[in-house]
Amino acid sequence: WVEYNRSDVTKLEAPKKSGNNLILTHDVTRSNENMESLYFGGVYKIAETLGDVSDFTLTLTYRVLDSRDDSRWIGVMYHTQETLDGKLSGYLMNYRVNGKSAASIVQNTPKYNDFNIVESTGIAHDKTTFITLKIVVNGNTATHYVNNQFITSYNFEDKTDLLQVQKSGGFALVVNISKVEIKDLSITGT
Repeated sequence: WVEYNRSDVTKLEAPKKSGNNLILTHDVTRSNENMESLYFGGVYKIAETLGDVSDFTLTLTYRVLDSRDDSRWIGVMYHTQETLDGKLSGYLMNYRVNGKSAASIVQNTPKYNDFNIVESTGIAHDKTTFITLKIVVNGNTATHYVNNQFITSYNFEDKTDLLQVQKSGGFALVVNISKVEIKDLSITGT
């Protein structure tokens, strides 16, 4: 885990261990104001030793321990690229405490462009239950799951908001005005 310098570091606590799990906290009392240039929360680069990854399966098991409100979220960025001035672009799966999910493109401005919003998956957080997000990328297709329930699938070629289709890259985790406990993270791929 590497704290990302363009995230909201003034409101981001250092990661803490809880047994074998990891606690990540982005100040649950703060507002959204003036966060547009800060990726809307705390960002951690993850799995940097994997290098530039194309096809993969990423599984993240976590629970939300606290949040400012039920529209707060956790997000997984993938196929990320970093500019020389330290900004990330790539694709994102986010999942809100209230059970809504979205696939997005993150531009290096930074700016989010949501598409394929799922208004409710029926799987909301209850602070005691762990939830598993899974992203499968095969060729130009990304598929998202929550607790093995299909959420959305899309083709990178159809998402032209980025300057180019990003067919490989790194990973990052975004914690938006909440406190989460990470139980497991696995990434397999090429």
